[in-house]
Formats: sequence, structure tokens, C-alpha cells
Amino acid sequence: VLVLGHNRSDVRPQFHQNPDAQYRDSALLVLRCVLSLRRVNTSLPIRLLVSGERERQREAVIASHGVGIVPTPPLAAAPSWASPYMRGTFSKFAALALTEFSAILLLDSDTLALRGIDHLALAPTPAAYFHFDAGYSCPVPDLAAARGACGGGLLNSGVMVLTPSARLLRKARRLMELSDREEVLGAEGLFETSDQRLWHALYDEAYFDTESYFGVGD
Repeated sequence: VLVLGHNRSDVRPQFHQNPDAQYRDSALLVLRCVLSLRRVNTSLPIRLLVSGERERQREAVIASHGVGIVPTPPLAAAPSWASPYMRGTFSKFAALALTEFSAILLLDSDTLALRGIDHLALAPTPAAYFHFDAGYSCPVPDLAAARGACGGGLLNSGVMVLTPSARLLRKARRLMELSDREEVLGAEGLFETSDQRLWHALYDEAYFDTESYFGVGD
């Protein structure tokens, strides 16, 4: 599952003068990801969730590669604490509405498949890749300190395996309405201001780490 949501109020600062340019960039990234999936001969069905402002011609090009286009209603506005560079990432929660599937593999549009990935669909859900970032997301001086301050690592939402759920979608909507990011996930040393903060808070159970089991990371 890939997501292409375009809302002029959520474009990154460098696109404020030309919001449509961000849409074109995002659509090209989606197409590149799809082509990489076809090149490694994925047998998984590919769906593209589209919302907001759309260009049917560009969607038709993507669909010509065997991609199902799924219009989705817009979610709530991005949280007030979201980074202006990350407001568009919250559209990924629309994937939780795909309850006709028992599990989905959710990919960022800038993902490239360099080898087969179908086995990821067999991972226990929820599953994601975790990394240790001794920088902005975990503001500590070195990696050793990061491992202590940020627990088991920081979730990267670029590659996730999820079980869609109407209940979880409702919970995500509620979390997006919170004005204080610490209400979403405490302080915990995490300065995350994208969708990844909500994915951390969404599930009561622990995530399965795709890197340790499948060797998948960024």
C-alpha cells in the first residue's frame, strides 16, 4: 500500500509558492516505487490511496502498472505540533481503513525495492523498522546514550506491516486532535514531529522489528 495525499495547506515550506510541484514530485516517487516492485516481481496486490487534490492523468499512469487506485476521505487536519515538513505524512493513517485485508505492507513513496519483499507480508503485526538516531529525534550526544534515552529505538514508518482496523483508525483520529505532543507519547526524550510519533502511541502491544527478522531497513 502506498499513499498519495495532496492538501495545499500541508505542503512543505519550499513548495508554498508552487504547491502543485510537491504533488508532481510525490507522484513521481510513487511511480518509481511501483516500478521497483514490478522489477522484483512482487506477487502482492498494489494499492494507492489517494485523497485531497488529485490529477487523474497522473493516477492513470500509475494505474497502468497494475496498481489499484483507492480514493479515501481526508483525515483530520495534521496535529498542531506537526513539523511543517511532515504534515503530509499523517495521511498514511488512512491505510487502517483497508479492513478487507488481513494485513497490509505500508510503504513510503520514496521506498525502493531492490529485492523481493513479499515475505514481509508474513511478519507478525504490527511490524516496523527501528533505528537509533542520536540526533534530532533523540537529542543525546552519542549512540550509547541514545540507546538508553530512547529505549528500544525509534520507529521508522517507511516500511510497516499492519492489520487494518476501524478501531485503530478512530484512535488515530483522536490522537491527531491532541494539541500537546507529550499527551500523545510523553516526553521520553523523543522530539518526533511526524506521523511516527502517532504510530509509536497507537498500539498497546509491542512492534515486531523487521530489521532483526528480515534484514530490512533504510
